[in-house]
Amino acid sequence: MAANAASPFVDVLSFTREAPEPPLQPVPEIGRSQTASPFLSLYELDDGETDDPQSEALVATLAEFDDEEFDEALFEMLAEASALVDDRYSYEAADPERRQIDGARLLDAHFAPLIGETEAFLERLSGHLAQNGHLGPSAADIDGFVEEYVPAGMLSPSFENFFGKWAKKIGNVAKKAASLALPGGLILGKLKPLIKPLIRKVIKTAIGRLPPKYQPLAKMLAKRLPMLGEVNGRDDMEGLEPSDSADASSGISGIQQEFNQQIAYLLHAGDTVEEELGVARYGVGAGARADNAIPELDQARAQFVANLSQLTEAENLAPHVERFIPAILPALKLGIKIVGRQRVVKFLAGLLAKLIQKFVGPQNAPALSQAMVDVGLRLISLEATDQDESEAAFNALAATVEDSVRRVSALPEYVLDDDELFEAAALEAVEDAAATNLPPVLPEKVYRARPDLRPAGRIKGTWIVMPLRGCKRYKKFSRVRKATITPQMAEAVKSYGDTPLSEILQDQYELQPGADVEAQIHLYESLPGTLVSDISRLETATPGLGSVEPAAYSQMHPLTPEAAGLLLGEPGLGRSVAPQFLAENRTTDEAQRFYYLEIPGVRRVTHPGGAQRAAARRSGRTRLVFDFPQGEVRVLLYLSEVRAQAVAGQLRQGVSAATLRLFRRILEVRVRRALEGSSPGALKIIHGAVLPKPGKGPVLDRLPGVVRKWLAGRLTAWLVKGIAGSLKQHSQAFIEAAQKPADGVTLVLTLRNMPGLSEMREALKGKPLPLAALAGLGGAPDLHVTVRAGHA
Repeated sequence: MAANAASPFVDVLSFTREAPEPPLQPVPEIGRSQTASPFLSLYELDDGETDDPQSEALVATLAEFDDEEFDEALFEMLAEASALVDDRYSYEAADPERRQIDGARLLDAHFAPLIGETEAFLERLSGHLAQNGHLGPSAADIDGFVEEYVPAGMLSPSFENFFGKWAKKIGNVAKKAASLALPGGLILGKLKPLIKPLIRKVIKTAIGRLPPKYQPLAKMLAKRLPMLGEVNGRDDMEGLEPSDSADASSGISGIQQEFNQQIAYLLHAGDTVEEELGVARYGVGAGARADNAIPELDQARAQFVANLSQLTEAENLAPHVERFIPAILPALKLGIKIVGRQRVVKFLAGLLAKLIQKFVGPQNAPALSQAMVDVGLRLISLEATDQDESEAAFNALAATVEDSVRRVSALPEYVLDDDELFEAAALEAVEDAAATNLPPVLPEKVYRARPDLRPAGRIKGTWIVMPLRGCKRYKKFSRVRKATITPQMAEAVKSYGDTPLSEILQDQYELQPGADVEAQIHLYESLPGTLVSDISRLETATPGLGSVEPAAYSQMHPLTPEAAGLLLGEPGLGRSVAPQFLAENRTTDEAQRFYYLEIPGVRRVTHPGGAQRAAARRSGRTRLVFDFPQGEVRVLLYLSEVRAQAVAGQLRQGVSAATLRLFRRILEVRVRRALEGSSPGALKIIHGAVLPKPGKGPVLDRLPGVVRKWLAGRLTAWLVKGIAGSLKQHSQAFIEAAQKPADGVTLVLTLRNMPGLSEMREALKGKPLPLAALAGLGGAPDLHVTVRAGHA
């Protein structure tokens, strides 16, 4: 390939000095959103000819034990464990193999008290079940045992929180066993060998900093479930790239998902041998070594930066870049696409070497350091030394290499295989990476001719790799932006779970609706292996952060182009991400961007959350569950503490128009957005031909659009009319739930005998959907309302 010199970044003449002008800096361009994974087809099955009660029973069990709060507890422990390893062992200095061994030993000791308590709880509950005869205790008795159980030893807050969620899950296993007429004590005894593997998967993730990938449900269960085996017909998993399965079967959701598989195996296994094989497979997966890709990347990055600081202007940089790129690829989800394409690596290395050459050596290097200072390096750290400035400049060059490789890895195969197409795309990737990571280094006339090189030119800042000292974990934008957030802006900006920022400001800060909010906005970007808790922990100089606690990292919101455009007036500062990374903050995409609101004089409101501490309040959420085996649709309508108290106050005076208007607005918007897939994580399908997969869009999207529109309209009408008629009946229950110390109130709206549900059930198995018959369906379902205190 011939090097293309059409870019001002690699053109030597572009770097000639002009008379000093006010610095104008490039700001990152909108990132390319990731396309949906072809792996999705394994979970959203398109065919099926016969009913399969075994499939439906097992899938229903998997859905029943899927618990968002268990994921939250697992992530909290992961954040704490990762911080322990980071603080004890430097990624940059330690040998990755040695560090993995020492880190595992440290975390084994750290988790030992928790493992002991969870095993003791299993034994005590098993004994309690045995004392109640062959049939075992009632569900109420099991709930009472779980609520009254107190661990023998003192546990840390994160361990206490996990233990509470663990005890609840195991109590549900005991109740499920009783409902299936299974010996509960025997089932719990078989769960005991799974405790250490569960914790070791958390340890493995904390050490490797890359979520381990788990064997997909479809592949593991196809042999046991006739319908799934018929539908798959082939082993689609063979030959898939790691990136294809990373979104669904990795990270915290993957850890719980795989553990729930083992519970389902024990409750539905056909024989003892199958049970033992399932337990053995689970243990083998936990015993595998953690991935060293992130520690090795950290080490290679540090070495590359050290090499840059020692090079002269005349030295060829291409070999150094070529050695750095192979360390980057394993840490990228799509990096494997470049492995074996040496021509791609060599061309990219040559292109990047031309760019970097302008900023190394005694004569050239100080100019980049000064440019970093000019765009706000010292605003990030008032204690930055001359050495920090120099290292920040070289880290910016390393970040340019990493970003270029990431962008090239995302190119489609046909571009990578064609020399001319690849050459043009690689040049664009380098330009985008340079504009993102470097301060303004080109003459003003170049920026006037190529405004795309500074897509957010009004904001004078750049992305700086952080922390300045120690192992690099994230980037921070060098300028903290002041903004006035109007009510209209706050309503339009969406955070995780499609929650409007306006609700977060009201629910978590108790700010009055309708008022402007003056805030300082801090911007961040993840590096490979970053946990959102890494950013909150290391931001010690930022008020409200500097902690690994959930109350800190839960304040990080996704900086999408829409959010950046509304809050900052510069959509180019945002990054698009796939929907699964917008459902919750426990999974972070590569180069994902976040923002944190510092509101002077305002602190977040907490509630007694147990586990020896106060917890941040939740914002409202609405979730739909289409439970086809039970023949019902459930809507879980969680009202935040602020809204719950407001509704309770209104209900004390009787059901008012304001109360009805609140519920109508929530249901009309949230039901429609859940069904159309624009509200990540808001829809769950329980169906014998659909395996649960957290974070993905709804499987209903394969139904005709007219059917989804019909469904949204009818479902909303039934719910709104039904709740209007039920509020008076349930007013006292709601008021009593709001008076309890739990955070908020949950309404569970259950629709039974819903017209059209049986037709949809058949359509999801691949059978034709009679549109005319569906449109002509009359009648209304039965609505049952349950009121629960807290987040259910």
